[in-house]
Amino acid sequence: MFGGDGDDIITGDSFAPNGNASGGGDDRIFGGRGLDRMAGDSNTEGGTASGGGKDRLYGGEGNGSLVGDSHSTLQAGDVAGAGDDVLKAGPGREVVIGDSEGRNASGAGGDDIIYLGPGGGAAAGDHNASSSASGAGDDLIRDGKGSSVLIGDSFADGSAAAAGDDEVQGLGGDDLLFGDNSNVRGNDRVRWRRRPPRRWHRGRRAIRRPSGRPSRRWRPHRQLRRRRRNRHLRPVRSGQRLAKSSVSPRRPGPQSLPHFAESHKAV
Repeated sequence: MFGGDGDDIITGDSFAPNGNASGGGDDRIFGGRGLDRMAGDSNTEGGTASGGGKDRLYGGEGNGSLVGDSHSTLQAGDVAGAGDDVLKAGPGREVVIGDSEGRNASGAGGDDIIYLGPGGGAAAGDHNASSSASGAGDDLIRDGKGSSVLIGDSFADGSAAAAGDDEVQGLGGDDLLFGDNSNVRGNDRVRWRRRPPRRWHRGRRAIRRPSGRPSRRWRPHRQLRRRRRNRHLRPVRSGQRLAKSSVSPRRPGPQSLPHFAESHKAV
């Protein structure tokens, strides 16, 4: 089966808009340029769907979703099925489910192979359920160059009762990897703080602390205060140069007043 240039819904075996759908043959489906939603076996909008064949699904140029076995639109019905499928996403950002997707998903023994494209996306080796998921297989999930969320077994808002021996590989991009079941929805925020560079430049000048660590920000007011504090210790004539040893780094106190008076007389 081949998808066209528009947005398509492609089902490998049976599609039931209002009733139940069942079927599990071995199919090959190729997506097109639009937003394609593909299911390897059965698909339904309001009933139940079952079937688990050995299917091969290939995503097209656009963004879409690939489900290896059974699918329920908007996760309204229960689904069952877990075949040994091969799902290869296209260059867009796609969602790939190895087995079934619905409200309650079940099916064990589906050993799937999933490849995400350069656009990244999300992938689950077994089921995607809005309530509960049961059953798992030994899956292989490999990411492309984009930023992706990779889940070895099932994604379920409720409970997930099984886990297989999966291999999850995140290649390029910023990926989030889970070996078993997961639910990544929530309201948490994660803030990343980068380490400061080795040097902080102000024009052509590099600023360093005495300990060798870089200064976090430019502080010209400290240098200005240091100059104002020491300027009365350096009385010089116009054009006269002083040696480094003649400049006292300390604030004038009772012990430094004679030295200051002598240097002032010399001027």
